[in-house]
Amino acid sequence: MFKCPVPPEFHEQVKSGDTVVDDYSTLFVDLIPIRTPPRYTPPKEFFPPRYNFKGAIDQLFVADDVFGKEHVLPKIDESGRWENIVSNVGAPVCMPSLMTHVIPKGEDLNALIIPPEPKLKNKIDILPGAAPKIHKVIACTWAATTFRTRGNRANVNDGKRRLQEWLEFNLLSGFDHIYVYDNSGAFTNEDSLADVIGLFDKSQVTRVDWPCKICSNRDGNEGDRSSQYAAESSCRLRFGAHARWLGSFDTDEYLVPMGDFNSMGEVADKFDEDGVKVAVFKSSPAKPRFDLLE
Repeated sequence: MFKCPVPPEFHEQVKSGDTVVDDYSTLFVDLIPIRTPPRYTPPKEFFPPRYNFKGAIDQLFVADDVFGKEHVLPKIDESGRWENIVSNVGAPVCMPSLMTHVIPKGEDLNALIIPPEPKLKNKIDILPGAAPKIHKVIACTWAATTFRTRGNRANVNDGKRRLQEWLEFNLLSGFDHIYVYDNSGAFTNEDSLADVIGLFDKSQVTRVDWPCKICSNRDGNEGDRSSQYAAESSCRLRFGAHARWLGSFDTDEYLVPMGDFNSMGEVADKFDEDGVKVAVFKSSPAKPRFDLLE
């Protein structure tokens, strides 16, 4: 994933949504790959280790030392442009994600900003100019009407039922907004999760059409869920900046607030109070308590 280098003079226009007219972009950028020699040596020679990094010069990757300084940008017509994502006039610059999916153009975003999180113990403040926070806790999921499990062990055809139940639970447990990356289009043009998502208010659930197919570089191993990983990255980059906490889940994964906590919002407040930045929860199978079910 990378951030598109839109020139600064266009930032305010893109931010306002004025560069998109009748759902068509009027602003495009060219994406040109820079060709450099292939890397034949181990990755550790290019990327500093994350653990116990001492900052020694021999642990650093210096591009000039490896690739030299004689490389120049190729001409656009000779650059091998990324045909799968660009047209003959370049890649369209869309409206901001919140304006596209959540908040209609013209609505005052500042009126939706939630109070800032409590001061953390490590005294890290919100960075100046940071994206406005409009939700405390949001969730992302990558789902489809039908899909195959890892290793193609089983075909699951009840994606709609699973999603509806999962959405109902997570909204009840305290998630403010849920983003569903609908991967149904990777398998069919005749059905999607739109009718299930339409059962919920747009202020709570947003559908993002995501027909990207799984691409595996190991024949027969469909466990390489590149489409899912790309969806999670997209959700984090597009919507994560506008929430205090974001979680990524499958529709068979349920996060249950327990103990003294009655909602995921309360859990998030406790994390903020303790200075927690990333939370990983234990996953374990559970059986329903039929005596507590209606």
